[in-house]
Amino acid sequence: MRRRGNFTLIELLIVIAIIAILASMLLPALNKARERGYAINCVANQKTLAQVWVLYADDYNGFFPTTSNNYSWNNKLYNLGYLTNYANYVCPVDRVKRNIGRPLSYGISYDNNALPGASEDDPLVKKYYPTGKRVESFRRPSRAVITVEMHTAGKNMWAGAWNYPQWLQPIKDGAASYPHNDRTSSFFADAHAELLGYPEILDYDYNYELAVKSN
Repeated sequence: MRRRGNFTLIELLIVIAIIAILASMLLPALNKARERGYAINCVANQKTLAQVWVLYADDYNGFFPTTSNNYSWNNKLYNLGYLTNYANYVCPVDRVKRNIGRPLSYGISYDNNALPGASEDDPLVKKYYPTGKRVESFRRPSRAVITVEMHTAGKNMWAGAWNYPQWLQPIKDGAASYPHNDRTSSFFADAHAELLGYPEILDYDYNYELAVKSN
């Protein structure tokens, strides 16, 4: 029986074409799976932050962490030892280059609502926002947005706080970022975390009048 030699050029081209077709079919699925993995990781980061906020509140008479001058909520959590793993403060798809040597606020992907973490020192902020709130102060804790993703924070703006609807718009170099299939990760006053899109997020409680019980 006669043995075949090596592949002919035509056979080799056919094999390459088949591999290319299979790759073109598989790559989109692989990319989607990778993006889903990033989103899951990001929501897990937010869930970790939520749990740390609850731990902080347990130690401080039920109040969420606040921001004092340039000493932000994330610096408090980091420096007080509640959460010292820097990776938990950064979304895996956040590619903004930051100066990590500056305060932690300038190097994170997540930003807090001014509502639960307003400044303790600024009289104007103090007038309009509480300096820190207990979970029971919220009308609907499961609907009260505490954080969103802000990938431009530390590049074009300080990672301070937000609670105006225009800051939640998905615009270039805007405040809020929606990197996960046009959704942003958030955690809420009841310590759960999820992905929200725009304008869906506007149906949630994100400002003082909506989120906090009147006295």
